[in-house]
Amino acid sequence: MCFCGAWFCRRAASLPFSGVRQRDRYGASDGGFAGDGACDALPVVMGKGEALQFRRYDTGDPLPTSAFGLEEPPATAEAVDPDVVLTPLLAFDRQRYRLGYGGGYYDRSLTGLRQRQEVTAIGVGFACQEVPEVPRGAHDAQLDKVVTEIQVL
Repeated sequence: MCFCGAWFCRRAASLPFSGVRQRDRYGASDGGFAGDGACDALPVVMGKGEALQFRRYDTGDPLPTSAFGLEEPPATAEAVDPDVVLTPLLAFDRQRYRLGYGGGYYDRSLTGLRQRQEVTAIGVGFACQEVPEVPRGAHDAQLDKVVTEIQVL
């Protein structure tokens, strides 16, 4: 189980932020979210218009700065398919659609992961980011849950 851009998963979960300093804000620097037989992972931007790759991350592993200016696990880190993905968002609605940061990275990544396995996608934000309806197209991936400081949708 690994965690990437996400919380829980069979093999992997993904955290929606890269870099130890950012993980520290969420209390993850004390060993991460991984439990028995699980691992943490961080997203890696492979290129404009591509899906993210998720790579295993253990607290204290090096996070070199990528060509995109992000702290990401190196190419030598194990690539994993997370079972749970925590996604950042700018806005969300009650139908659990999210407005991201404009690159479509998480939408492409969730679509690809869901074609290979079952994945739980959890948006993480604040209640003040809720809007009546997020503009969406056919390519937008619906979240399974949205978690804020006051509610779980």
